Amino acid sequence: MCRSLSTSSRDEIIRWFKEEQTLRVCLQQGESRVAPWFHGIITREEAEDLLKSGSAGSFLVRVSERIFGYVLSYRT
Repeated sequence: MCRSLSTSSRDEIIRWFKEEQTLRVCLQQGESRVAPWFHGIITREEAEDLLKSGSAGSFLVRVSERIFGYVLSYRT
């Protein structure tokens, strides 16, 4: 499907992820469970809260709130 990367609707992004990405992304290689670093549909603030207790270099991947794609969040 051809579409613009950006959207103003979080609902559209959630629908995109559930319909097109859920079965394809972030599974542990050779397993059917989600990788521990993938946190799905969470906000930037939620990601920052999760990383506060981690050490420098800790990271997670989440679904973007603004585009049809992903965000890498990390602790410096």
